[in-house]
Amino acid sequence: MLSKDPVKRGLNSYHYCNNDPVNYTDPTGEIVNILFPIGLGVITGGASAFANSAISQLISGEGFNLREPQAGRGIGYSIEDGRIHVDNGAQKVDFVIDMDGNLHIGSGHSYIANGADVQAAGTMKINSQGYVKSIMNGSGHYAPTVEQGRAFPNLLNELGIRTKNAWLELGDYSFTPSGYVDVTKSSTIVEQLK
Repeated sequence: MLSKDPVKRGLNSYHYCNNDPVNYTDPTGEIVNILFPIGLGVITGGASAFANSAISQLISGEGFNLREPQAGRGIGYSIEDGRIHVDNGAQKVDFVIDMDGNLHIGSGHSYIANGADVQAAGTMKINSQGYVKSIMNGSGHYAPTVEQGRAFPNLLNELGIRTKNAWLELGDYSFTPSGYVDVTKSSTIVEQLK
């Protein structure tokens, strides 16, 4: 509050956390972390461009060597009337939503995100009519939490993709010291979206 906000959000260059320090934090002055209560926990993270969004989050590849190239490919798509039409007709695709709110689909989360931080990273199953059948938070590079995964349907809806009646499959993953999923301590939460 005593120095200018380096990312100037709005007209006032001297405000802190969108003038709401009860619900936000901004330890570096560059990213507003939204504290958004959901069910069992809190989502933290975000970027200034999404500070006024209903749900914002930052999912980083921290702990992974994102400079190491990941095999993958991007796939073109179009969105129309709540449906997503994938250029090659694929019905299961990896997806990321970057920090600018752009959807990227294909294979290999880190590849389609160019190794950058993202708001969402998971997998979608799409039926032949283009409706989303299921959304999963599985991504080895980004490892989104259950709480972060719960935000994915809203982020997809904001992009014009209908998620009503889709299944949300959220892996609650535990990892071994070497970074692999420990299947003996992991579980999956499955719920249908309303």
